[in-house]
Amino acid sequence: ANPKISFLSNFPLRGGGVWGEPQIKMIGNFWVLPRASLSSAAEAQVSFVKILRILLEIHSNFVQQTPQTRHFYRGAALAEVVVRRWHIIDKIKIMKVILYMAITANGFIAKKNDDTSWISRDEWDSYSQMVQRARCMVVGHRTYNILTKQPEFSELKDVRLVAVSKKDFQVLAANHTVAHSPKEALEALKDFPEVVVAGGGQLNAAFLEENLVDEIYLDIEPIVFGEGIPIFRDKGFERKLELLDQKKITAQEIQLHYRVIK
Repeated sequence: ANPKISFLSNFPLRGGGVWGEPQIKMIGNFWVLPRASLSSAAEAQVSFVKILRILLEIHSNFVQQTPQTRHFYRGAALAEVVVRRWHIIDKIKIMKVILYMAITANGFIAKKNDDTSWISRDEWDSYSQMVQRARCMVVGHRTYNILTKQPEFSELKDVRLVAVSKKDFQVLAANHTVAHSPKEALEALKDFPEVVVAGGGQLNAAFLEENLVDEIYLDIEPIVFGEGIPIFRDKGFERKLELLDQKKITAQEIQLHYRVIK
């Protein structure tokens, strides 16, 4: 068989089968698969590594001389540039964005006066461990002001923190920065494989509306109240979820772990 690969133009390689869809395009430093459907960061990583291995095959297996030879060698040169840029392709990292929140049984994250004293120490420990594992987090301006005043915040003093705000403001530490949008916050944390998004309601909704969240952890406290700050507010998005896990934090508290279906 004469397999083909869609790369600049179609051309044959040794072996069997056909790898022709979707078209691969290079835009700047990125390989783009316009019709790719990747349901998770891990799947994206695996797929991209496969693509680079195919490009390595292109580089080493050109055997036919045709009028398209110039395309062969152009493809080989680009494949070599990509491999040299990444050095070891198995080390490619894709960022995973995790939304982590403690909520009441009816979906509030705080009372109207920002009171979160109803959140247990066990829940805080679970949350703190997740943030310390990621070594970074994103919060809104209002949440930043509340969180940094908590005595427990000392556990997170070495965490890289980005506060999202429409306006600049004075942060409290050298490892804290201000971003003006969810995407700008993620750009500031691009060297981290995991990012924890931790409220408030407007920021959570903005990340979901822009389809930037991969997984959601909800720690449900055994309490309800009639008024408060909802986990998502002021956005009209809808996202379907897949339940990955559920466990008890304590005898009275449960954690739900979801994947956002994209």
